Amino acid sequence: MQLTITLIDEKSGFDRDIIVNADQKIGETMAILGNAGYLKITERGQNGYRIRSGRSGKYVDPAKSYAEENIFYGDILNII
Repeated sequence: MQLTITLIDEKSGFDRDIIVNADQKIGETMAILGNAGYLKITERGQNGYRIRSGRSGKYVDPAKSYAEENIFYGDILNII
């Protein structure tokens, strides 16, 4: 199942709707966007980054899939 989510990273100036597979790992999406130059997550040093769901307010685990973290169509993910 495909989801359309909004991904926001103020540090990179990234604010876009993207389509992802619900079974894809969240970290894989971040790596793809980082490798493509859209996100500057590798430049954040030891602390790295955290991802928070705008709908639930909870932090999500990038090692898990969108489905496992209960990310639904229309959700907003903020990279902190």
